[in-house]
Amino acid sequence: MSVSRKSAKIPLSLRLKAWWEGYDAEELARLKLKAEASAAEEQARKKASDPIITPLQGETTGEPPKPELPVDPWDENRIDVAQLIWGRGFCGPGGPEHIVAISKLLTLTPEMSMMHLGAGLGGPARALAEAFGVWVTGYETSTSLVAAGSELSAMAGMAKKAPLTYLDLNSPQPFERKYDRVMIDSFLSLVENKQALLEQVEDSLKADGLCLITDYFLANDQTLTQPAYKEWAAGEPRSLTLVGVNELREILQNCGYHVRVDDNLSNEYVSLIDQTWAGADKIVADLLAQPEQSQLVNVVFKEAELWTRRAKLLREGHITYRRLLAAKRTT
Repeated sequence: MSVSRKSAKIPLSLRLKAWWEGYDAEELARLKLKAEASAAEEQARKKASDPIITPLQGETTGEPPKPELPVDPWDENRIDVAQLIWGRGFCGPGGPEHIVAISKLLTLTPEMSMMHLGAGLGGPARALAEAFGVWVTGYETSTSLVAAGSELSAMAGMAKKAPLTYLDLNSPQPFERKYDRVMIDSFLSLVENKQALLEQVEDSLKADGLCLITDYFLANDQTLTQPAYKEWAAGEPRSLTLVGVNELREILQNCGYHVRVDDNLSNEYVSLIDQTWAGADKIVADLLAQPEQSQLVNVVFKEAELWTRRAKLLREGHITYRRLLAAKRTT
């Protein structure tokens, strides 16, 4: 079966030459179609060689219909691709050095315990535990991430030092204990009732505790009505509820925190995205070279489109990515 280059519809993600330096979009699209065509031919040959077995009247195949399962935005394929792109144990921009650098404001020590909301696959928690000796409990709302991340912590010998646990936001007491430090990592934007969550966090924070928040924020009051923002939000895997930074600062004040630091890290965050995706062409080429892994190519494309939209909103100034450090008030 021949593949026509002209007939290949090239995804937008393949044209991001500013990201993927040296990237030949048309050639990659041709290779992708060729791999898909080869897989289709192999499937057709296999089907043709299989004997056709027709059940007798009244018989069934013995296979009940599979129930429809709830969609988890972090299925096995997406977890595999995330680690190919961002590094083992990570789901987004920045690796161990980055997470250690932005967390230095927390002044972590081996005597401390820490809560990490939005723990992902636990890579940041393990990096902090290794760098500072702190005991980190990661909380996640995705059962897939908790399962995969727990396995990675066990393999790293950090099942006790950096465990992951499922977070039930509907529980009146979602946190197991009191912590010296808290990190809320790209998580508040997924929560509608931010004040209720921050009150629960404050209740689980020891006296003189610190809370570090990194997340997306609305750049101004007009952002919500802009078509670019609406398009971006509609394409996100989970529903978002963004607020402006001043609104969050007010919520933090109402919940018993004092904001000490408020940094706009948008440019740094976009640079991390760009640097990582610059090597995506090699990842795709490696996947196409392995027939058993070729199904992951489409997942890479979807992730590319997702991060394209995020970086675009940040570049255009519709949203910002910020770091806030808040201290628990003692009086």
